[in-house]
Parts: sequence; structure tokens; C-alpha cells
Amino acid sequence: MNVSNIYKSIRSISRNENINRVSALSKYIAWQAQKASNRFPCILPFSESELVVHNKEIANGVGGLVKCQGMYDYNNMGLIKELLQHHLHVLIDIGANVGTYALIASEVNGAQIYAFEPHPFTFELLSENIQHNNRSNVQLVNKAVAANNTKLQFTNMPGSSVNKIVDANHPNNKIIEVDSVSLDAFCEERGIVPEIVKIDVEGFEKDVLSGFGAMLNKAKICFVEISESRDEILSQFEKAGFFGPYYHNFRKRTFFKNKADASFEDPVFVHNSFKSVLEKSDFKFVESC
Repeated sequence: MNVSNIYKSIRSISRNENINRVSALSKYIAWQAQKASNRFPCILPFSESELVVHNKEIANGVGGLVKCQGMYDYNNMGLIKELLQHHLHVLIDIGANVGTYALIASEVNGAQIYAFEPHPFTFELLSENIQHNNRSNVQLVNKAVAANNTKLQFTNMPGSSVNKIVDANHPNNKIIEVDSVSLDAFCEERGIVPEIVKIDVEGFEKDVLSGFGAMLNKAKICFVEISESRDEILSQFEKAGFFGPYYHNFRKRTFFKNKADASFEDPVFVHNSFKSVLEKSDFKFVESC
């Protein structure tokens, strides 16, 4: 049993003000027992959807989060769902993994989701979850998103939530080659405007954004895990007309500039053309609480 993972899981539960923490800790203990006895596959309720968990690898990652906390990114997931219900229609999910964000978004009638996942095994799991929930409004793309249409080296840890793009000279021999596409080429070919963008690519964010081209200016709101190249990423968003990074509290309907005042979820960037729309819907933007 990985002590570091246990610590991270308990810390995540203790920080989540949107759940019953005692109940979540109880579920966490039961989940460890289920993993120890290898009682898989299983199906977990998740918002208005179900998540299929095939094995311990999935159970150690997203499966554990869903089992113990449900909508584990409560603020960002809740915001995306509300935006699709009332304001926007398209979500671009880059780094979809097994599909939790895509499932949440696809619960909204009329929403259109494009989910990118380059790892072949993870893509199979993503496909199964979308099919299991009968979501016809999700288009799956078995490619990475990058600056160009090319081939990239990708770590090969089946079921892992932290597979990532690596340099061709990466010392790890567990590497596969995957296809990539630039987001501007993808959207222009299909006539798509990437209104909501979620990026979770383990350090490849700058390259992903470089492939947006003028499409980044057309996005309204972006949720981005920033692992590396923070200054360059902030500059890319600023040049495209975005405010941020913000940290969102969904219950308070507030975007904070100070991370200490908000959640520990991924930061949010809001385009200047969309900020007033959110303010008219009773969302607030503040420096600090």
C-alpha cells in the first residue's frame, strides 16, 4: 500500500468542504478493503452517471476519488455543468482519462463534448464509460492535442491517470507513440467553437495552448492544470484576452484570485467577453475573501 497515496487521499478528503468528510473517510476505508480483496470490476454512481471501474489501477486513481467524494472537483464540475445548462454548448476535454468530466458535461441535454485521450488502453475505458451511459453527445478522439499534427512519445502505464507526453530520449522504456492534432485544425475542420476548455495533460499545457491559434480567442472559459511553464501559460492567456487565473467556489458563486481563499482545484481563466455574462448570473470576481 502506497503511504504517499494514502496521505494524498486523506488530505484531499479533509480539504473538500463540499462533502461529508466523516462519510467520505468511511468510504475510503471500505474502498481500501475492496481493493485488497480485488473485488473488481464494479460500477460506481457518479452524479447522474455511472463509472465503470475495471481494476486496481483505475481504483487507485479516479475510481477512488469518485467512490469517496462523488463529484471530487465539485466547484469546477458544477460550474461546467451550469454553464452548459444556461450559457454555452461545447466542451473540449483535453486529457479526458476515463471520462469523469465528459460524463458530467454530457448529462446536459444539448451539450456537445469532444473528449481527447491518446493512450489506447485508457481510451478503451473512456469509450466504455460513454457507451455504458448511452451518451450520444460525446465525440471521442484517440489523439493527443499539441502544437502540430504529428506523432509524440507517450508514457505507457495502462490505467494510470498520470500518463504524459515525454521527450523521445526519455529514459523510461515504457513508452508508446501516439498521434496528435492541433486544436485549431480540429475545430476549423468541424466548424466548432471551443467555448469551454478543460486541459489536464501533466505538464504539456503550453504545447496544447500553442496549437489553439486564433481559436483560443474564441474560447469563453478554460480550466487548466498548470504543471510547468506557468509564466508562459499565463502570458498565452493574457494575450488571448483572458482574466485569471481564478480559483472558483461554486457554492459562493465567487472567483477568487487568491488560491488560499478558494478550492484546491485547477485554476480557471475567463475571457473578457464572457466575464460580464457571469456577473449578470450573480457570479462575483474578487481578489480575496
